[in-house]
Amino acid sequence: MEQLNYYRKLFAEGILKSYAQIFFSASNTFASIILVATLINPTSGVAGLISLLFTMIFAVWFGFSHVNIRNGIYGFNSILTGLLIGSFFQFSLPMFILLFIASLLNLLITIGFSGIASRYHVPFLSLPFLFTCWLILLAAGNYHGLTTNDFNVFIYSKLYWLGGQSLVDFYDHLKFYRLPLWMDTYFKSLGAILFQYNLLSGLLIAAGLLYFSRIAFSLSLIGFISGYFTYHYLFNNTTGLDYSFYGFNFILTSIGIGGFFLIPNKYSYSLAILLSVLSALVIGSVSNFFNVFHLPVYSLPFCILIILTLYTMQFRWRHDRFIRVIYQLISPEKNLYRHLLYQQRYRNTVSFDLFLPFNGVWHVSQGYNGKQTHREDWKHALDFVIRDEEKKTYRLPGTSVEHYYCYNLPVVAPAAGWVEKIVDGVFDNDIGDVDVNRNWGNTIVIRHSNFLFSQVSHLKKGTFKVRVGDYVNKGDVLAMNGNSGRSPEPHIHFQLQATSQIGSKTIPFPISFFMKHDGDRVFLKSYEVPAEGDTISNVEVSSVLKDAFHFIPGKKFVLQVTGHKKEPYYTTWEVFTDAYNNSYLYCSVSKAVAYFTNNGTVHQFTSFSGEQDSALFHFYLAAYRVLLGFYDRLSLDDALPLDVMHNRFAFLIQDWIAPFKVFMKADYRLDYSSRDNDVFTSKMTLNSTCCNRYGKKMHNISNYEMNLSANRIDTLKIDSKNKHIELKFIPGK
Repeated sequence: MEQLNYYRKLFAEGILKSYAQIFFSASNTFASIILVATLINPTSGVAGLISLLFTMIFAVWFGFSHVNIRNGIYGFNSILTGLLIGSFFQFSLPMFILLFIASLLNLLITIGFSGIASRYHVPFLSLPFLFTCWLILLAAGNYHGLTTNDFNVFIYSKLYWLGGQSLVDFYDHLKFYRLPLWMDTYFKSLGAILFQYNLLSGLLIAAGLLYFSRIAFSLSLIGFISGYFTYHYLFNNTTGLDYSFYGFNFILTSIGIGGFFLIPNKYSYSLAILLSVLSALVIGSVSNFFNVFHLPVYSLPFCILIILTLYTMQFRWRHDRFIRVIYQLISPEKNLYRHLLYQQRYRNTVSFDLFLPFNGVWHVSQGYNGKQTHREDWKHALDFVIRDEEKKTYRLPGTSVEHYYCYNLPVVAPAAGWVEKIVDGVFDNDIGDVDVNRNWGNTIVIRHSNFLFSQVSHLKKGTFKVRVGDYVNKGDVLAMNGNSGRSPEPHIHFQLQATSQIGSKTIPFPISFFMKHDGDRVFLKSYEVPAEGDTISNVEVSSVLKDAFHFIPGKKFVLQVTGHKKEPYYTTWEVFTDAYNNSYLYCSVSKAVAYFTNNGTVHQFTSFSGEQDSALFHFYLAAYRVLLGFYDRLSLDDALPLDVMHNRFAFLIQDWIAPFKVFMKADYRLDYSSRDNDVFTSKMTLNSTCCNRYGKKMHNISNYEMNLSANRIDTLKIDSKNKHIELKFIPGK
């Protein structure tokens, strides 16, 4: 029974996703509209569904990926093949056998093309359908027992059979308005994608496309208009579009390149127009070629242009205009908004986290492009000293190295790695003197990856705690700070380089997280290079915060929720990891999922799916980004996903102009409010605020108060949209 339920769910999801895939969608609602639109011609629509079912059964039988079956990857070409067969032939045993054979052929061709396409990092689109239908049509003259489908000839009688006189009257009502020829062709071209050559199917698809994506809908119009009138100009007529409806190539090309494979922006829209214009020429040329073999071109121009464009884009050297979608969310709007969010949150993020090579608060005495020694090939380097309140680096009289605050303090590993080189034995200089012959003095080089090495120089002779070949962790003591080499007074010289040679050419590289001190205020800096004159320190991680947000797979939280729809009620959250080792919280009641990361310095949520009124959703907002160190008067600001806080109407307006202008913002702020003790902390209170903005006005403000005690989260108080909710984390459960 359990296995039966699994396959029932697999097929149900796979059917809807297969229909949605035809229009680059994953919306079940849009898929249902597409399915209904195919049934305007019942024979064609049912044939498409039967072909899909055959293909899915074959895919399961062969043992192909259930993920691809569920997502409709194997199915959408089979639907098109079935729709084609059903549009040509009436139901009969020979037609049923043809569907059976065609669905198997389609699956095999799909698997073959997917393998070839993945090698070249391009999609296979509807090529499997094209090859299958051409093979079917080339043999059509030899088929026995097949009867032609006359739906499009006797459309009124068929509509009467489908919906009675009311449907016939509605269809006549549509025709009465006599749309402009290009608009009539646009709607019929939308229907022609599904082999439904009638206005009613086109209107249904247009409505579904508008519901699914405003960007995709606008692209469909822009692409069609550009291609349609270019075709008219080139060939002095539009007969090939008004009767064969090959204009759907303009629509699919524009949606595909302008909003699906590329991040929607002004450049992708421009490219969509250019490719639609080019489609007009390709349609005319390939039609003449295929007419020799009495074969239709169908979606071949769309496939040629999309695949060729995406393949050639791999050889670009500039990637800031046409931005390829890496993580596909199957929605132009979601792809765009996720891209904008990542630009704000992670614009400087690097794949390797690097920290400052010291403990405590230090001062940047010389930064990148420093006037003293950080020039030319060595311009990307940092020098650090310690200063007092009077901005002096020493205690009076300052005539000896021992008088300097940073002298003989530990120098620590900025990240994990292997000790590659050590130079020891260089004596410290007297104050004001330098050793120009042994410029770097006592130095250590650590290999963090194949092309990333850190070098720390001017260390104290005989104080190294490690040897060449040792593996060190972040924060391990390497040696003591000294005054060796070209160093007139004690300081740390720190640089990143691509090779292991001491004194190699430096490379720019950000410090992942550090605190900037400005008077009595501190600010978190993420993935930045400290500037000359900054006073900085590594993040001092609090054990209370670190333990409270230590979410490991298998960990469970039992919560009591009050002030919600019913009170009180209990829910359980559990930590899981997916197949790609991404961690997430799962709520047993709402079925919501919140993905997060934690690098030991910062906890942050990355995405959420589920009810936006659930307890987990509010926790996702409250703890959207948390520095795991407590600093008085510290505030953290971050950007929230645009679709989290805004009302639906405003969001619909934003969708239309999103590729060109984003007027909406969603903000997050976390304030470190209080703790019971500066040294032996056991209780903390964090306050966070989430809101959306149109210009400078804030709307939909949600306030959260998170209380921590005994190294765990105790309560979360929520004040959102006139709702007062409290989450109490039950210990020991």
